[in-house]
Amino acid sequence: MRIALVHSFYGSAIPSGENVVVEQQAAALTTRGHEVNVVSVRTDDLAQQRGYAARAAINVATGRGWDPTPALSDAAPDVVHVHNLFPNIATTWLRDWPGPVVCTVHNFRPACANGLLRREGRPCTLCPDDGSWHAVQHACYRGSAVATLPLAIRNRRGPAADALLARADAIICPGEHVEQVYAGWDVPAHKLHVIPHFTPAPTAGASSADRGEFVMASRLSPEKGVLDLLRVWPVEVPLAVYGGGPLQAEVEALCRGAIRFAGHVSPQEVSAAIAGAPAVVIPSTWLEIGPLTYGESLAQGTPVIAVDGNAAALDVRRSGAGVAVPDFAGIPAAVAEILAHRERYAAAARARYRERYTVEAWLTRTEALYTAVTG
Repeated sequence: MRIALVHSFYGSAIPSGENVVVEQQAAALTTRGHEVNVVSVRTDDLAQQRGYAARAAINVATGRGWDPTPALSDAAPDVVHVHNLFPNIATTWLRDWPGPVVCTVHNFRPACANGLLRREGRPCTLCPDDGSWHAVQHACYRGSAVATLPLAIRNRRGPAADALLARADAIICPGEHVEQVYAGWDVPAHKLHVIPHFTPAPTAGASSADRGEFVMASRLSPEKGVLDLLRVWPVEVPLAVYGGGPLQAEVEALCRGAIRFAGHVSPQEVSAAIAGAPAVVIPSTWLEIGPLTYGESLAQGTPVIAVDGNAAALDVRRSGAGVAVPDFAGIPAAVAEILAHRERYAAAARARYRERYTVEAWLTRTEALYTAVTG
C-alpha cells in the first residue's frame, strides 16, 4: 500500500512526542513493506524566515499555509494519514483531495487553544462549552492574547467543524479517554477508532538489574506535576528526575536527600534508567493523549505510579501495571506498595505491553483501518 504521512514538525527547541511518533510509524510501515512518503515541513526551517510569526498566525486563522497537494499528487498514495498541520500546513487542500484521509489526534487543540484542556493548573472546558473567545480572554496560548487570537478564530465553530476532523474518513484516538472526549464534542462516533501509539521493543542491551532509583522523565512544565511530586516524595527513597523545561530551577531547588536532578539526557540513557528502576512515576495533572513514557515503561517491564487525571493512571487501573493514586498525598504509600510487590506489578506491565503497545499490535489495527477506508 502507498501511504503518505503529513506532518508539520515542531521545533527542536521543545522536544516533541508527536515528532517521535511520526518517525517511528513511518519506519514501522516501511519495514512492513508499505511504500511510505513523509510529506512535511519543519518549523526549525521556516522560523528562520523573516516574518514567520505573522505568517504562521495568518495560516492558523485562515486555513492557509503550505499546500501539500503537489507532493501528495507525486506520491499518489492510497491513503493520506495526517498527524499535524499546526501551524504551518494549510487546511484548504482537504476540500479538494480526492482520496481517503485518516488523521491522528495528538492533543485537544481543535477545541482548546493550548491543546491541554487545562488553565491555571485545573481542567478547563470553557471554549468547547461556551465559545473559543474565552481563550483570548485568558491568553491561553503562550500567555498571549494576541498569539491566542488566531486559534480562537479557527476554533470559533467548535471541534466538530474543524477542517481536518470534518474531512477525515477516520480519526485515530490513542486512547479510549480521547475517543470519549471527541465524541462528546459531536465528532461522529463512526469516525473514531482507538489505536494506541506503539513502543519499540527494548534492545538486548537496554535491560538493567539495578532497581535502586525510581524515575520521572518528562518536560519540566506545570501540567506535568513534577513540583507537586517532589514536595511529597519520601526524601530517603532514591528518585531521578530527567528532563528540562521552564520549571528546571524550581525542580533543582526541590531535589534533596535521595532525590537528584538528572537533567536532559539522550533517549537511550532514559531507556536504560527506566529498565533499571523499581517504577516510573507519571505525575501529570492533565489528560495526556498518549504519554510515550508509559509505553516505554511497560516495554521494559517496569511498573508505573500515576496520579488520577492522566492517561497513564486510567490504563494502570485497567491493567494492574502499577499503582494509581487519587492525588499526590497517596504517593508515599504507592512507593511502599511497589517496593513490597514489585515483581507482581512488573509481570502485569509486561503483559499489558504485549497486549496493547507492541509495533505488531499497532500495525495490525492501523492496516485494518487503512484497508477499511480505501474500500
